[in-house]
Amino acid sequence: MLGHLRKLLPKNEKSGTSRILIFALYKAEATRITMTLERNGYSVSSLHGDLSQMQRTAALEDFKLGRKRLMVATDVAARGLDIPEVEMVINYTFPLTTEDYVHRIGRTGL
Repeated sequence: MLGHLRKLLPKNEKSGTSRILIFALYKAEATRITMTLERNGYSVSSLHGDLSQMQRTAALEDFKLGRKRLMVATDVAARGLDIPEVEMVINYTFPLTTEDYVHRIGRTGL
């Protein structure tokens, strides 16, 4: 499945200013995806409940400011966060409810 994900990602993540938000259902899954992408040369932020508040804040800032163009997150990032210039939302694993789906894809709203 990660092979399919990599096909969706730009070859050179540093080109352009767009951001891609990848949602995973579980914290362990988000960690696994992040580590796999990093091993494949991508610069990735990660945002989930197993991180300290300081780590979450730093990851979000890196993503917002464009220092990292990819973010793998659980639904902790689906609501209430203002993240500019998110061009694409990828649901790596589908959320449990349609409401969560709507909040996830709403991250691309302008």
